Amino acid sequence: MSREDLAGSSHDLSDQRRQSRGSQIIRDKSMDHLPHIGPRFPAKGSKVEEPLLRNSRCRQLWDKWHTVWLMAWERQRRLQEHLNYLREVEKVRNFSWDLWRKRFLKFMNHKKSRLTDLFRKMDKNNDGLIPRDDFIDGIMKTKFDTSKLEMNAVADMFDHDKLGLIDWKEFIAALRPDWEEKKPDTEAEKIHDEVKRLVMLCTCRQKFRVFQVGEGKYRFGDSQKLRLVRILRSTVMVRVGGGWVALDEFLVKNDPCRAEEFMRELMPIFESLRQRESLPCSYPLAMGPSRQINTFWVNCRKKKKKLHSSVFSVFFMFYLYIF
Repeated sequence: MSREDLAGSSHDLSDQRRQSRGSQIIRDKSMDHLPHIGPRFPAKGSKVEEPLLRNSRCRQLWDKWHTVWLMAWERQRRLQEHLNYLREVEKVRNFSWDLWRKRFLKFMNHKKSRLTDLFRKMDKNNDGLIPRDDFIDGIMKTKFDTSKLEMNAVADMFDHDKLGLIDWKEFIAALRPDWEEKKPDTEAEKIHDEVKRLVMLCTCRQKFRVFQVGEGKYRFGDSQKLRLVRILRSTVMVRVGGGWVALDEFLVKNDPCRAEEFMRELMPIFESLRQRESLPCSYPLAMGPSRQINTFWVNCRKKKKKLHSSVFSVFFMFYLYIF
């Protein structure tokens, strides 16, 4: 190897080092958390050019060094991952529920409503139970600083029967025991809790939506009309027209799945009255297959017949719920 070749190669290497220091090199994000050892090689697809080595032996030596460095870095990565795993095992071995719950509450900003909304989304069956894997993945997706091993330790505390189900209400009660003892301070919180509870009972494929616009002001379903919601005589009431209707009755008339269930309960009564020909001039014949109430009305035969008081009471109750 001549002195000119060595001089040219060393000059190219020094230029490359200056260029690598002054320019940004695209690297794998997984390398960022590892300490850097050795020179920095450009990543695949990078626009940074490798040094132009004129001598073939210099080029061969450079390629070997590149390969050795990549092997060393891969080994370093595996060692670092194993070290992180051992640290997590040590942390779980000294796991403290009290410290974990304080960190989690701080992350959730100490808001019970935020926690409740999180777990209600996981509770697909509305039975208060969440599968163990969904519980762990759901909390980790919130970007809370925890690990799989730590979450398994938390899940073990609430998976009492080893059935793989977590009672999320019990979990919230364990996070802040005073939440169970403390009742909502304001009327707005009581109203919001009751609205959330009743809306979650919806069984439609697309949940009946309720939007809180302001304190005591809500929008129900696709309607843009604002409705006032208040507590009157210990009952949550909705302003309708010039009067007030209980929230559960309001949802029965506006939530498609509840209205359909109510109609199914009334249909046998109307069918029996129809067979006895003791209905007034109009009544519902059947329900359509859709989620909305599809009723068909027919005219009865013009017969002068005295109707029993029970017939009028049933029809009047139906009239109140539908109209």
